[in-house]
This record gives sequence, structure tokens and C-alpha cells, in this order.
Amino acid sequence: MSINFTDLDLEYHDIVKRTSDMGFKLILPEAFFGTGLEVYKTNSIDGKIRVPYNRIVRELEKCLLNIDINPDNKYIVMLDELDKKYDLTSEYKDLVLSLLDVAGDINSLTYNPKSLYVIVFLRSDIVNKLKDSDLNKYYDDRIDLDWLVEGVPSQSNLRKLINLRIKTSIVELQNSEDAWQHCFSNEQILERSIFEFMLDRTFHRPRDIIQFCKVCQDVTGTKREIRRDDVLNAEEKYSLWLKKEIIDEVHIEIPQIDYVFDLLRKHGRQTFTLSEFERKKNLYTELRGVDSEAILSKLFDFGIIGNYDNSGYRPRVFFLFRSKHDDVKFNKAEDFIIFRGLNKSLKLFRY
Repeated sequence: MSINFTDLDLEYHDIVKRTSDMGFKLILPEAFFGTGLEVYKTNSIDGKIRVPYNRIVRELEKCLLNIDINPDNKYIVMLDELDKKYDLTSEYKDLVLSLLDVAGDINSLTYNPKSLYVIVFLRSDIVNKLKDSDLNKYYDDRIDLDWLVEGVPSQSNLRKLINLRIKTSIVELQNSEDAWQHCFSNEQILERSIFEFMLDRTFHRPRDIIQFCKVCQDVTGTKREIRRDDVLNAEEKYSLWLKKEIIDEVHIEIPQIDYVFDLLRKHGRQTFTLSEFERKKNLYTELRGVDSEAILSKLFDFGIIGNYDNSGYRPRVFFLFRSKHDDVKFNKAEDFIIFRGLNKSLKLFRY
């Protein structure tokens, strides 16, 4: 340090600034686990130094605390799409745990507590796989987004969200109490409203129903009202989108998901038993040796299949994602039923 700058009293952020001004670049190495910051110059005279990154972080924190934040405003840092790099490695879990820990620390700082927040968005199935004693201290700060539609569908939070999206897109409907009714007809499909029909083919997630609406809009074209036939014509394209979304989400935990879907497609029916799955699974080289119960259990956890109880007067279907409670468990003794949203993409036409 004394050779480079002669002044030992320089703060680390001053060293970084002067180094950058001299034409060097600062990068974080890919294997960023205690290695520090690498500093290099992009001409023929190369040089490297290592600066402990924890010292840099402290300096950055000082800069953050010294920012003149307007107390009348709120500043929110939102961290999303962490599942893009999701895998089952301990490195990923450690990084996420560290991120949650840092976010919690920042949110608990005493300075101007009502002005700056850090929000981390993470899938619940990933959160549930994280194991760390420190997670409990942030339990009160955790908010589980639950869009499950219970009661009257037209009064659900999911319907209200769709109304907001519609009103944002169509200026004339900004003052409408139920913008959905101005865009979709009152026709029914299989004795259910269009909204209920579409909802049954989603995991009750905003992105699912929004995508279904977009596909309906594409099919409708210039027509103002989306009718029953438009929704039916849009269903296959939506189903293909949903299948791709599911593959992206589960391939880390079920690497053979493409072959599993092909098996279900060739089975040709929406319901099946464990023995049927086991028998057909052995026809696939890629699935031989894979535990059938383990695969079906994971499919159940992700809502791809549910249990189908046909023993009573009226059949009952149980999907884990539709339950707020832990009393819905995977039952290998019962029949299985494939989620309706996948029917068209798997060429299964039973509703």
C-alpha cells in the first residue's frame, strides 16, 4: 500500500477510486468466497492487488448511511429472480442465507428506519429447503404471498389484481369496479364462469392467470370482448406455456421431467395409478432405476399431480398447492390425477 500510494492514512474507498482513475478495473472473481477484490489494468502492464472485501463492504455501508435520504420518501431495494440460478448445492443455499441475513441487518438499522427497505423475493419451496438457526429471527419480517382463491372467485384478491392490470392497460376502465366484466363475456364453460374455468388451469398464481389473459387477447385480436370460444382456442397455447414454466422450475429436482411428461402424454388419460406409472416408466431407459414413488412425490409437491379419491359418491381431488394447511399429504395408495392446466399440452382432453 505504501509503495502504491505512499499515504497510509488513505481510506479504502479512496484507494479504490484512485486505482480506478489510473485506468485499472475492479472486478469480483467468480469464486467470491473470501477472496477479496481483484484489481487489474487492461494494458500490457498488468498488476493485481487483493483488498479484503469485508473492508470494502464496510466503506460502502458508510457511504450508504451518509446519503442524504429524504425522510418524506421511501426507498425500496427489491431482489427478485433468485431462482434463476437455483440448484441443490450448498453454495447456492449459503449465498441465499447470506443475502437474507444482510437484508435483515439493513432493515434493522436504526437510521431513518421508515425510509429504506430491502425486500427479497423467493419461492416458498426454496425457502423451505433452507436450514439455518438464524432464519427464525427474521420470521416476523417474512410475508407469504398467498393468492389461493377461496369463497367467491369474483371477490378474490387474484381477481382484484387482474382488474388492476386491466385498468392500467385500458384508460376507459380506470374507474370500473370490476374491469374483468368489461373484457370477458358472461358465458359459461362446462357450467363454470370463464374466470373460474381459467382459474382451474392455474396454480392460483398471478403470472399464470395473467399469461392466460394475454393469450386470450392474442386470439381475440381486434375484438373488444373475449368470448367463450376465444378462451377455448387459447387454452392449448397457454397450456404449452405452463408446461415450459414447470419444466424450468422443477428440472433441478426432477432432471428427467421431459421423459416423465412424455410418459404421461403417452398414457393418454388424466388419471393413473402407481403400478401403471411403474410399468410404463420401465419403457424409458432414462427412467430405469429411478424410484417411482420419489418422482411422483416430487410431482405432487410441485402441484403437477394430485391425489384422486374415487371411493365415495363424488370423487375428491387433492392438490397440495390448493391447501393452506399441512394435512394434504402424498398418498401412493390412491390414484393420481394430472393438473388440468397441462391437459392440452399433454393431449389429455378430459376436463
